Amino acid sequence: MTPRIAGMIVVGVDHVTRFVKFPSLIAVLMFAVGSTASGPPPAVRANATTGWVQTVAMSGSQVAYSTGAGLPYGPGDKLHLWDVRTGKSRLISAHNPDPVYEVAISGTRVSWVARGETAPDPTAELNESLFAASLRKPSRPQLLGTAYRTESEPVVGVPRDCTGNWIGGLVGSANLLAVNRWQTARVGEVTHAELDLVTSTGLRQEISGAGSIVAQSTNGGRIAVLRSTDAWPGAGDLCGATTSPTVGLYTTTGKLLREFTVAGVREVALSGADLVVLTKASRLAVYDWRSGRRLNNWRVPHVSWVHLEDVYGQIAVYSAYSQGRNLHLLQLATGKDVLLTKGSGLGPYYTRGDDAQLEAPGLVYAVDKPGTTERGKLVFVPMRRVLAAVAKGHVR
Repeated sequence: MTPRIAGMIVVGVDHVTRFVKFPSLIAVLMFAVGSTASGPPPAVRANATTGWVQTVAMSGSQVAYSTGAGLPYGPGDKLHLWDVRTGKSRLISAHNPDPVYEVAISGTRVSWVARGETAPDPTAELNESLFAASLRKPSRPQLLGTAYRTESEPVVGVPRDCTGNWIGGLVGSANLLAVNRWQTARVGEVTHAELDLVTSTGLRQEISGAGSIVAQSTNGGRIAVLRSTDAWPGAGDLCGATTSPTVGLYTTTGKLLREFTVAGVREVALSGADLVVLTKASRLAVYDWRSGRRLNNWRVPHVSWVHLEDVYGQIAVYSAYSQGRNLHLLQLATGKDVLLTKGSGLGPYYTRGDDAQLEAPGLVYAVDKPGTTERGKLVFVPMRRVLAAVAKGHVR
């Protein structure tokens, strides 16, 4: 049972314990997500995994995640499904050809991208495979597309190169799944690009042109696209730097709703009318995409790498990597920021991917146990505890 101390609740998350008060505002927020302030708080749950957790996606109470050895050159990963309400888990796919780097889940379907490469020497060959499966019949995944390209590091006698086909920008929410496919002929030259919807019958093209890459977030039937090679998967930087990146907001029918130019934009996420932008200047900017007006511009830790994991409602989840993964929650309207876990994260071979997700039931994040044994776990923190933690935060 979770202990109580004089009107305070002890919020235990992983190995960090925090004392959080319950002001009236939090009681209102709890009511809004279907909780009440009376009675003991919901318990934190953990789901042990065999293999390190590679990436995580969440829709409602359903969590899709991949596990493996954490190696960029194989072997292939497994894909699992965990229901945080029931605690039940099941295997979706056990035979992926390569490590799973991208996962997205909607109400009834899950999709993933397996990506593998030969070791660069300095030229690498890279393969990508796009799969999808129905949550009702997860043992029958569909192969929806493949891609192949070469990537050459710029060394003496070998020019920089990134020629071939790409699959990336896999996003999902509610009943929508979308993915990008594109082709490059020379460094930085896009010869064909499209954004497709992942449907029960296959891929359906909705947007074409270089402006459609790369999708980073979807919410409420809208898709946010970051037009920058920084958003390309794998060694996208080999295709040259994008000098003036822009963000495009589309409907699923391909209508462009609005464009944004934000200096140093690194990642974006959608939540209702909010477009949240993480910049290279260690800022988390919040825009009203309907008017284009910037609402807030909050500081985040100035470390070597910060990743915007997810945004739900008025809460952003981001990771600051400094001596491990430090997981933060930030309230968009007030700037209150709280460090939820410190020094935990994915395995030693971790590359970019989402390892924390926030939905109405609460927060799920991955923790990989250090050492040579490939073991990890997923931790679920109910929304009531998430709101209480954010209320205790401070503006940076």
